[in-house]
Amino acid sequence: MRKTSAYIVRALILFAVFAIFTFFVMSFDVKAVGPFFSEVGFAGLNQWALGFFGHSNAWYDVSQILGYLALAVCVCFACVGCYQLFSGRGIKAVDRGIWATGLLYVLLAVFYLFFDKVLVVNFRPVPGEAAVLAPSYPSSHTVLGVCVFLAASDQIGKLVENHVLGTILSILCWLAAVTAVVSRLLSGVHWLTDIIGSLILSAALLCIYIGAAGNKK
Repeated sequence: MRKTSAYIVRALILFAVFAIFTFFVMSFDVKAVGPFFSEVGFAGLNQWALGFFGHSNAWYDVSQILGYLALAVCVCFACVGCYQLFSGRGIKAVDRGIWATGLLYVLLAVFYLFFDKVLVVNFRPVPGEAAVLAPSYPSSHTVLGVCVFLAASDQIGKLVENHVLGTILSILCWLAAVTAVVSRLLSGVHWLTDIIGSLILSAALLCIYIGAAGNKK
């Protein structure tokens, strides 16, 4: 049985961990090693990781495809919510899990706008002539992929009556979430601390989602 209050507490703890980690990213071992001499925290660790993993256009393309797929999943769940809402029974017809999914999507948008427009922590390590000063922390593709695909996996058990099909779709969602993280790291367009911060934030947001979604049927 899911206990909403317990997951909310976990979420608050994870948000605190994320805030502390973000503070250290902005203040520890900060050096001008980014594009156009932009400053990056944990410079030694991030430079080592970037040199170890390198850059890969193929993995970048994979991450982009998964990003579009995640957005498509968002549209699908929005359609499900609209269908339930306008099915004739009104707002009470919308499943609690769909409301929780909608809340998750709103929070994703809020955090994306905050770190893209308000608090820019560092910039992407894009090499050569392609270098631009694009906000890098946390990785929005990673947070989007992890949160959307894992929340979708959770909801599939309710929405798909065929157990075999539901299991297959759930496994595919987990694989997509893992691949979203790996592809973004191996593409070389993010610092290692971007990925770490994204995973902490994703865990916090998923705790909010799980607490809001309540028990499975």
